[in-house]
Amino acid sequence: MASHVLRSQPLRLSVHAVLVHRLVFEAWVFDKSGMYVSEPLGLMQDRATVLLILLQYSQKSRENLGWRSLERNEQNQAYVTVRDTKTQYFLENMPFVQRGELFNDGLACYRASSAPGQSPYHVVKFKWCIPRLQKEPHMLYKAKEKMIKGVISLV
Repeated sequence: MASHVLRSQPLRLSVHAVLVHRLVFEAWVFDKSGMYVSEPLGLMQDRATVLLILLQYSQKSRENLGWRSLERNEQNQAYVTVRDTKTQYFLENMPFVQRGELFNDGLACYRASSAPGQSPYHVVKFKWCIPRLQKEPHMLYKAKEKMIKGVISLV
């Protein structure tokens, strides 16, 4: 189930779940780097803790429940805004490139246009990365500094 949700909603960061089997309660979180489970709690012995966990889940925001928040226009089309230039890119509904495995780096590439209703001419790439291993952005900035033509630009 979690794999289906993460594959069908590529911008989703995680899926939260609760498993109750007989008198045992477990909280689960699935994301693209793995799955995590709480210590098993007894429904009778740990009743207060279980209720507190359920209460906290009911009060979480969409972002805290794993939804990546994208801005949307009046036609409900998702778009991203580049911080430096304030340029907006309007995304197609589904990515044209996406990793097939459940546990991955979250790569998803979307065709995008610079205005709603236009044919896509740009690509917006989402990917998880470890800050100290960000080689791709460094290489793209170097290519831009040297004014190399034909290389994609990082925004």
